[in-house]
Amino acid sequence: MNKKQAFYFSLGPLVTAAVSIVTVPIIAWFYSQEDVGKFSLYQTITGFVLLVVTFGLDQAFVREYHEVKDRAKLLIIAFLPSLVFLTVLLPPFILFRESITSYAMGSSTGLSAVSLYFSFFLMLVLRFVSLVVRMREDGKVYSLIQVVPKILFLAMVLITFCFSLRRDADTLVLANVVALFVISVFVVAFYRREIFVAIRSIEFGRDDLEYLIVILKYSLPLAGVGLIFWGLSGVERVLLKEMSSYQELALYSVSASFASVAMIFQSVFSVVWSPLVYRWSKDLDGRKKISRAIKLVSIIVLLLWSFTGAAAYFSIFFLPEKYALVRFIMLSAIAYPFLYTLSEATSVGINLMRQTRFSFYSTAISVLVNVILGILLIKPFGALGASVSSSIAFLCFFVLKNIAAFLIYQREEFLRSWVVIITLVLLGLTPLFAMSDLIFTLFVVLFFVVIYLYRREMLLYYRWCRIWRKRTRRFSSI
Repeated sequence: MNKKQAFYFSLGPLVTAAVSIVTVPIIAWFYSQEDVGKFSLYQTITGFVLLVVTFGLDQAFVREYHEVKDRAKLLIIAFLPSLVFLTVLLPPFILFRESITSYAMGSSTGLSAVSLYFSFFLMLVLRFVSLVVRMREDGKVYSLIQVVPKILFLAMVLITFCFSLRRDADTLVLANVVALFVISVFVVAFYRREIFVAIRSIEFGRDDLEYLIVILKYSLPLAGVGLIFWGLSGVERVLLKEMSSYQELALYSVSASFASVAMIFQSVFSVVWSPLVYRWSKDLDGRKKISRAIKLVSIIVLLLWSFTGAAAYFSIFFLPEKYALVRFIMLSAIAYPFLYTLSEATSVGINLMRQTRFSFYSTAISVLVNVILGILLIKPFGALGASVSSSIAFLCFFVLKNIAAFLIYQREEFLRSWVVIITLVLLGLTPLFAMSDLIFTLFVVLFFVVIYLYRREMLLYYRWCRIWRKRTRRFSSI
């Protein structure tokens, strides 16, 4: 992946984050807390269904992409089981549509049912299409797939306000479905020739079925991990609905949305990391390259984490007064994207050694921690309790995966990073006992502590960057 491609892949998450920063306050001002909470639950449920119907075959597609010659057939083999299963789910969905939509969206109208099921289908299509684009390293189209739905959604939210249209959770869901539909039509039209060739090449023989069974053996444990991971990242929203209120769910959702700005780095990282690591793993010095990359990722994440924690204070200037607690909830909410990114980097050996069962065990234990802490903390603390339980669960997830990777693949130095990470998580817990703005100052202090602890590595990376730039200039001048 060259610099130009890396730029385009980075552009999508950056623009998406910028649009989200604008969208979240607008929704908070224009819509009631109850509607914001319902829309958050809809997003959680659709994410869960997408995990169920893919069987982990989306991750198997990424794993096998560089191993096979007929990539069109690989796409069909990975996509068709998900499409068939989603179709099989249609009759029971129609039969129990009122109960399902009432729970997932707080509404039981026919439009709600159509919007919900159509969301499942569009998200499935976009999931596999975006993976194809990502593996082909087509940064422009990949960024468009991310950015266009967000811009269209924001535009439709503004239209409902400007023309005094109905503003409720159903409207937000419908706006989301329209945005997904538009980008799906665009992508299908853009890749119509490739899609047509792939469809014409559909011929399943015994070898294809055997190959499907092989990749299912790899993907099903990952699907189990994905479902349990949903419990790690989404169960607190369900607990908030059941044990608290849509208002508290709205507080948590807005906090998580602001915290998701931290997902910029995670999004860019996940796009670049998997193809790069699998390629490096075949090199003679692959482990050294991976080790250096892990340390660089750790430094960047710790700096961004402490900076984001300090910047959380400024959320009070963009939100209504009823969302004043968001700045404190964010301090623990930002743990999820950063700890997840760190765990993906530092425990890469689990996937390289195909020991995915360790990911399953780590996630299962962490979900149990999340559920227990959620039950204990949500009633007395509401959204803040849900955020804290999630941060502790992700810390558990990170530690367990690191221990597994340490034992089966490669031993990395981790003492400094673990001390900083635990300190960051503890600072996020502080609002449970005292909601003081001094906490944000401590995040600033920790930012400079990270710089001091990793000063040698940062200087070394800086020198490498200068040498690389000089070499690039020399080659470009030849």
